Amino acid sequence: MMKNYLSSLLAAACIFGSCTARANDGAAGIGAGGLEFRQSDAVTMEKENLYISRNLIKVEYVFRNVTTAPVDIYVAFPLPKISMIDALGISRPNVPDPNNVNFLDFSTTVNGQPVQMQMQSKAFVNTQDITSILTQLGVKFNIPGEQLTKSLQVINSIELDKLKSMKAIDDDVCGDNACPLWDLETIYYWQQHFEPGVETKIVHSYRPATSMFWLSKAENLVGTKDVRYPSSDPSYAAWCMDDGFWQSIKKGSSGDIAAGNIKYILLTANSWKGPIGDFVLTIDKGDPKTLLSLCGNGIKKTGATTFEIRAKNYRPDKDLDILFVNKM
Repeated sequence: MMKNYLSSLLAAACIFGSCTARANDGAAGIGAGGLEFRQSDAVTMEKENLYISRNLIKVEYVFRNVTTAPVDIYVAFPLPKISMIDALGISRPNVPDPNNVNFLDFSTTVNGQPVQMQMQSKAFVNTQDITSILTQLGVKFNIPGEQLTKSLQVINSIELDKLKSMKAIDDDVCGDNACPLWDLETIYYWQQHFEPGVETKIVHSYRPATSMFWLSKAENLVGTKDVRYPSSDPSYAAWCMDDGFWQSIKKGSSGDIAAGNIKYILLTANSWKGPIGDFVLTIDKGDPKTLLSLCGNGIKKTGATTFEIRAKNYRPDKDLDILFVNKM
C-alpha cells in the first residue's frame, strides 16, 4: 500500500535570498509579486529529520555554507494550500487556532533560539490571485474563523455580486451566509545569516490542518476494480492504495469510513546546493487501528504506530500526501 515515489518524501522548506546563493528550507528574492524562488550555490542541506503525525509536524535541518564567505538569504517555508470553504465547513481541516493569522501555531528556531517570522498570505481562485481585491474590501481572507465570516457579512451587495461572478464566494452552500471559495497560500520566511563552514540548525514545528472526509462505505469496497478505485475520484491515485489496503479497510467495517489526509511540500528542498545528505522521515499514525497509505518506497514499520523512510543523497520529485483511515 506504500509504494512508488519515495522521492516525494522530503523537506518542505525553501529559500528566497537577496544574494545569488541558493538554499532549501530555498533561495530567491522578493519581487513585485512577492517571494520568488531561486537556487543557491552556497548552502547545502546536510541533514533533514521530518516527523509527521495528525497532531504535530516537526522538521529539523542541518545546513552548511560551503563557501569561504558569509551568505545572507531569505529562508522560506511554504504550507500546502488550504481550501477556506473546507476550513469553515463540515469537512473542515483540523485548524488549531482559527481566529489567529498564525492559525497552525507555526514556530521556528535557529541554533536553539526563536526566530520572528514574517508571513506572506495569498488567496487564489484556481490560478487567479485575488489577494488585493479581498484586501481592499477588508476581508480577513487569511484567518479561517469568525473574523473571516464577519468581514464577508459587511460587504455591500454590489461587491458581493462581483465576488460571486469571480467564483470567489457562494451563498448557496452556506445558506444566507457568503462562503469563501478561494484557496489560501501561506509562506513563512525570514532572513538568515550563514557563516562560512559553520553548521546551522533550523527547526520548524506546527500543528497540521488535517482534512476530514468519508472515503466510502464498507459494502462498496468489494466487486470490480472500478468500484474499489472509483474513476470519478482521481485523487485516490495520490495515495497509491492497493488491494491489500482495501481489504484491510473492508475487514470488520460495517458503515461509513472516515478518512483524512495531510499534505507536505517537499519539492522546494531542491533549491539548496546538491541533494539532502541524510534524510529521515517518520510517520506516526497515532492509533494502532488507524490505516495508513501513501506513495513511497522503502517504508519500514518501526513501532506500533510509526513508520520510517531513510535515504542518502536524496532529491525529492513529488510532494507528500498521506492518507489516514479510521474504520467505524
